[in-house]
Order: sequence, then structure tokens, then C-alpha cells
Amino acid sequence: MLLRLSSKRNALLFFNICIIFSGFIFLTGSWANPVSEEEFIKEKEEILNSLTLDYGISDKKVLQAIEKVDRRKFVPEGFVNQAYEDTRVPIGPGHGQRITLVRILAQTLQLLKLSGDEKVLEIGTGSGYQAAVIAQIAKEVYTIEIDGGLAKKAEALFDELGYSNIKVKSGDGFSGWEEFTPYDIIIVGAELNEAEIPPVLIQQLVKEGRIVVPLITGEHEEITLRIIKKVNGKVVEEWISRKDRG
Repeated sequence: MLLRLSSKRNALLFFNICIIFSGFIFLTGSWANPVSEEEFIKEKEEILNSLTLDYGISDKKVLQAIEKVDRRKFVPEGFVNQAYEDTRVPIGPGHGQRITLVRILAQTLQLLKLSGDEKVLEIGTGSGYQAAVIAQIAKEVYTIEIDGGLAKKAEALFDELGYSNIKVKSGDGFSGWEEFTPYDIIIVGAELNEAEIPPVLIQQLVKEGRIVVPLITGEHEEITLRIIKKVNGKVVEEWISRKDRG
């Protein structure tokens, strides 16, 4: 009798494991046929065309930066087929973090009008994709990630890809990174009201430096930038959108 019960339990356990494993395979997409290099190139071209036609991205530096960075390197292996679908692909366990959408990043960078001489602090490294694109334009990028595992993974990937102008730190981004201050731009990956902007971040800006908070608005997910900056020793806030910059 005990033997029969044990066998039934083992069979049930095995069945449950199979169900869980099958669900994992389905959710990660690892069962799908791999996308060919030609298809990836086509999908990237479609995204670049969409940025120009649908979102008004005309800054050549932004378009070239996005074209140079291989987004496949920054998504989990099971989601590589979706790298150029510009979807919210999860990048790791915990915190619910997802890779930066291409259209959101492109709009943000165009509104910022980077010259190429900036020192940028990024709050929230995530997969490292946003930092990699910014590093194609800005002089230096310093990025902080609260998830130690993600920070370590991003740092290893930057080293592998030869990014000499990106430095990664694991820690609380809202404390800033005093060692390399001051910064021309601090990009915050979260919607914050004025009371929540830590004074230490403002202190780490150059004169006329900017803290940038991208806000997604509308069904087409267009970007408005909330800018907090120092002007003559005072903290000033302004909002910039595509309408303002043309």
C-alpha cells in the first residue's frame, strides 16, 4: 500500500515538474525557431524607419547610435527573437525590470540634444542597453543599478563589447555617484515628483546641469521630459516635449 502511494506521489510530482518546465519553455520563447541574421537586419531597419516616420526622430547621432548597438546582446537568451520587436522584454528575476523600449530611448535622446561632450549619470542600469546607446554619443556614462546581479552582468557585457567609456556601480542610485562628479546630465528611470528628487543628485550636477525624468504619455507612448536643473543657484523645473522641439 505504501509503495503504491509513493509511486502515485512520484508520478504526480513528475507530472507537475513537466507542466512547470513546459510553461517555462513557452514563456521564455526558447521553443521558437531562431531568427536568421537577415531577418534581424530587416527588423532593425523597420524599427529605424518607424522612429523616423512615426516618432519624428531626425537626429542622425541618435539614429546612428541605435543602429550600432546590437539589442540582442541585452535581452535574455530566450527572448532574442523579440530583440527588435521593441517590446517590454523582462531582463531578470525580481523587481519586474524590463529592457528600455527603443522608441522611448530615441525620443529621450533627441529631446536632450547631446553634443557628445557630456558626462552622464544613469540611475537604473537594467540590462545596460540604454547606457550602451548613450555611450555611442556622450563622452562618459556612469550607471548605477540596485540589483547586484544585473549590475555585474551589465558590467561584464560592456567589457566584452569593448565599452571603455562606461562605468557600472551596484547600489542605490538616489545617492548618486560622488566619486565622478559633477555630471552634465543625470537620467532617472522613474517618475518622480519634485519632493522626491534627492538633493544629493542636484548637488552632483555641473552649473546648468540637468536631471532628466522621461514621462510616457498618450496611447502612442510619446515622451515628455521633466527637467530639473540649477540656474543661478536655484532649482528650476521645466517640461520639454516633441512639440516644443519641433
